[in-house]
Amino acid sequence: MTAPSHTIDLIAYNFNIETSDFFSTLQRAARPSLVGESYLHTLAREGDALTMELLLDDGASADHADAQGSRPLHEAARCGHLDVVALLMDQGARPDAPSDPLGVSPLMLAVENGHVAVARFLIKRGAQLGARNRLNGQGVLHIAAASGNTQMIGALLAAGAGVFMEDKLGQTPRDHAAKHRHRDAEATLIKVMTHQARYLH
Repeated sequence: MTAPSHTIDLIAYNFNIETSDFFSTLQRAARPSLVGESYLHTLAREGDALTMELLLDDGASADHADAQGSRPLHEAARCGHLDVVALLMDQGARPDAPSDPLGVSPLMLAVENGHVAVARFLIKRGAQLGARNRLNGQGVLHIAAASGNTQMIGALLAAGAGVFMEDKLGQTPRDHAAKHRHRDAEATLIKVMTHQARYLH
């Protein structure tokens, strides 16, 4: 086992506990649960980058998948913890690792929950804009359009998301914006579709 670091010593001191006891507690907590979820999943949801960094430095896997294929990066993206997302990716977490059975990516979860900064970061680090939900065929722009988040729509369009992409029902992101009565989002998408149809096709 790796010797406790100076950082761990300081944390143990602040909590008035023995370093060895503190480190052993982290070691036990890092073991996967019965459904395969690691302690990193919990830390990712909570946004606890400091404790996560200690576990990663001690050899915990940044890309550990639970029984459903969900990884700590999925949880951090879902909850909008940009610092945790960055830490996990620096430690080898894959930006496009899908969760089962729908193939939902971290980027999809960031978009669905309105975390624009996280979505931009994931895209910058290589997350694919063309990923689709395996059940309904919807991509990230469909998800953003259904929520009416014009800032997210703008970020995705600027990154090159396909405005003409159709889901399994043949619906485009614009159709989803219209169905949910998001008029501003629909107007934005129509404008981009018109421009691309005129100048790019």
